[in-house]
Amino acid sequence: MGRQTAIRRGAWKLVLQGQLVEGEPPQDEVFLANLANDPEETQNLRARHAGVAAELRTAAQAWRARLEERWDRDRRARAHDRGTTDWRA
Repeated sequence: MGRQTAIRRGAWKLVLQGQLVEGEPPQDEVFLANLANDPEETQNLRARHAGVAAELRTAAQAWRARLEERWDRDRRARAHDRGTTDWRA
C-alpha cells in the first residue's frame, strides 16, 4: 500500500502525505483543498481551516487503519492457505 491517503467531504478534500505532484515528493504532510473554490488544488487551506483539517484527518486515519488491518488479515490468510507463515510472499 502506498502512504498517501485522501478523503473528500462535500467540497473539502484532505490528502495525508501531501499534495501529489507527478514526479515530485509530497509538498506537505497534510494538504486541505476546497474543490469548489480551487479545483486545481493549488492552495493548502490546512492552517486557515484547522478544524476541518483535523476532522478529516481523523476520519482518514481511522479509515486507513481499518483498511490496513483488513489488508494484513487477508495476506496472512493467503499465506496460511499456501502453508507458510511468510505473509509477504
